[in-house]
Amino acid sequence: MSSEAYGGERDLRVLVLAPGGRDARVIREVLQRAGVRAESCATVEDLGQELQAGAGAAVLTTEALTEAGIQDLVQVLDQQPAWSALPFLLLTGGGSSTRRSLQQLALLERLKTMTLLERPLRTVTLVSAVQGMLRLRQRQYEIRDSMAERQQREAQLQRANDELQQFAYVASHDLQEPLRMVRSYVQLLAQRYHDQLDAQAQEFIGYAAEGAQRMQQLIQDLLAYARVGGPAPAWTAVDCEAVLAHTLLDLHVLIEESQAEVSHDPLPTVRGEAQQVGLVFQNLLGNALKFHGAAPPRIHVFARREGARWVFAVQDNGIGLEAQQAERIFQVFQRLHTRSEYPGTGIGLAICKKIVERHGRRIWVASAPGKGTTFFFTLPA
Repeated sequence: MSSEAYGGERDLRVLVLAPGGRDARVIREVLQRAGVRAESCATVEDLGQELQAGAGAAVLTTEALTEAGIQDLVQVLDQQPAWSALPFLLLTGGGSSTRRSLQQLALLERLKTMTLLERPLRTVTLVSAVQGMLRLRQRQYEIRDSMAERQQREAQLQRANDELQQFAYVASHDLQEPLRMVRSYVQLLAQRYHDQLDAQAQEFIGYAAEGAQRMQQLIQDLLAYARVGGPAPAWTAVDCEAVLAHTLLDLHVLIEESQAEVSHDPLPTVRGEAQQVGLVFQNLLGNALKFHGAAPPRIHVFARREGARWVFAVQDNGIGLEAQQAERIFQVFQRLHTRSEYPGTGIGLAICKKIVERHGRRIWVASAPGKGTTFFFTLPA
């Protein structure tokens, strides 16, 4: 049954397959008197063709089914979309006919919504069974429509995200060049006319140069944030030992300047994207190196297995933070301190959150003022 048979229409007609014209007519008339739209099919082949066009349910009699016909019917039904499980009602003749029907049911085991009724049966029983099947079919149509709406919303959201990412990338990239020009000319002014400017003018030039530098860093961070939202890269095996070693190499100047000690337990191999996992380590370790008190930073990285995930932790002895700030710090441009206290744009943790969530996991923090901070995040095992 091709998916094209399932458009916006909710076809609730009942197809009747009985060997004799009279049997089919009687069943059809009973259903029509109950307000059910019923149509007869002469053969299993006709039934299969009508099913491909769409239907609400089917009523079959034992006499109308052969083993070959059942095989043909099963082939048609195997083509149903995921949301569809067409309800069937099989009417038996009682006695040996019922036993044969049970054998037929074994052949029709793929039909998860098959109902068996033994004749003779009351009209109200037939009508009630068919109405129950149509209610089931109506629910399936509702599921189909809900799935279609969700897919449409997801497609719209993906398009919006793609457009937003492209806008952020283009806007950030296009802003880089004029900012470089502003910064260059401000520096040129300071160098050429240093002796001709009073202290206040030099101070103003310093503010301008500092502002341009901050803006350039902000744009670069925005570009990094936008790139994280790009097309999902293929996941591979990521050796976190190697990723951490590379990250520590990148941060070695900061580590030496702050006299930090960085230790770690053996780290596992996970499923993910190595470059993005490295960004998480780099931002978390960078924060631990930055937000320290009078004592040199002491940082420890470890991980533990929990089912289908690994829980990583980056623990430090830094200044800590209030519990009520634990969610805010993962938002873009959210800072808990002034730039004069600690430099930065407030985007690093937002990048970490975005990367971890793209891996289908989460990140959180445990901290208290003056008692250090531990960032936890999970990755697929």
